[in-house]
Parts: sequence; structure tokens; C-alpha cells
Amino acid sequence: LRGEPGLTLAFSADDAIPEEVELEATIRPAGEPDGGIAVTNGQNVAFPTLPYGDHELILVARDWLDQESSALVPFTYLPNEPTLAIEGIDDGAILRGPVSITAAATGFELPAPEILLDGEPYVAGTAIVAEGGHAVSASVQDPFSQEATAELSFTIDSTPPLIVVSGVAEGVTYEPGVAAGVEVSDATNTAAQVTMDGEAYVPGAPVTAVGHHELRVVATDAAGN
Repeated sequence: LRGEPGLTLAFSADDAIPEEVELEATIRPAGEPDGGIAVTNGQNVAFPTLPYGDHELILVARDWLDQESSALVPFTYLPNEPTLAIEGIDDGAILRGPVSITAAATGFELPAPEILLDGEPYVAGTAIVAEGGHAVSASVQDPFSQEATAELSFTIDSTPPLIVVSGVAEGVTYEPGVAAGVEVSDATNTAAQVTMDGEAYVPGAPVTAVGHHELRVVATDAAGN
């Protein structure tokens, strides 16, 4: 049995003359002979009135002749399972560094979540600058060994794309028909816009118009560099 809104108890006793039966019910911690809380049929009990842990529901029925019978029902009452979320980065994100992450947990008497970055302990909020792919995992456990886990992966790319132009060079004069080659490389997916004199240009296409020309290449990678 777990968490809110608590437990609603239902119990009864049968007898030849049921209206003459007195029924007493008590909940006490498991293994403790004394104490506990008296409860009634249909009553709702919840934390903190009913502490979390192992308990026993003890029922004692007594008829008008003072004949008695009893029953013991063991049960465990636990808090809701904890929840855990890694915050600061979305799963699969490609980002410029530095970045940092935290972990937010909800539950009963939880310690600080344990976070691992690439398999090594990580202090929440610490700047992460190393380029490349990274894996994050986090875990937290309540006093009753109920555990929550979360994980994600992301990539840091802080280096702008590399643009290499071939076939032409700055300030050099060529015969009509010269062609410019453009190669763009990066660690992540890259989009490149190539223009000649402000118009879209397909690398390798011959340029035949006589006069001054301007080749412009703008490349942007998945991290926004």
C-alpha cells in the first residue's frame, strides 16, 4: 500500500447475533506488542498519523457472551515512489559549451540525487566544456529503497564549421569559366549557404561573366556555431 491519499479501512465481524458484536481494530508497528492507533471501519488513515513502514491490523471481535475471536493482518505502508528529472539539457541536444545540468527529485526524505557524467561522479551545476558526445545518468533512493533513475545524452560542439574554398583565391584574376569549389566540414550536421555576387551559387559551376565577383560562404552547424 502506498502514499496519498492514505488507506481507507474496511472490516466486519459475523455472528449469530451480529448486532451484539463489538469489534475493536488497532494498527500498530509490526513486531511491537503495545501501542498503536485505534481505527474504525471506513476510516481513512494516512501519513503522518500512520507512519510509513510495516504494520499489523489487529481485529478483536467480542459477542454478548464475552466470547472473543481475533485476526491479524500484516501490511506495509510506503510513501509514493520518488520521481527524478535531469534538468538543463534535453535528451539528444547539440549545444555550444559550456553547459551544466542539475537533477530534481520529489519524494519522501530524499538525499541529493547522484549524478554521473560519462560514468564519473558529477557535481550539479558544474560547467561542462569538453567537446563531443556525453552521457548523463542520475539516481535517487528513499529510506525504503524505492529508487528513481533518469538518463540522457547530448553533444557539445563549440567549434565553428571549417570552410575550404578551392579553384579561386582572394584578389586573383582568372579567365572566364573559372569555377569555385567549396567544402564544409564539422563534427555535427552543418547547413551552408553559398552565393556568388549575392545570388545562389552551385560550387563547381563555371563563372563566365567578366568583371569583379564576390564568393560568400556562410556555414552553421547544429550547435549554432
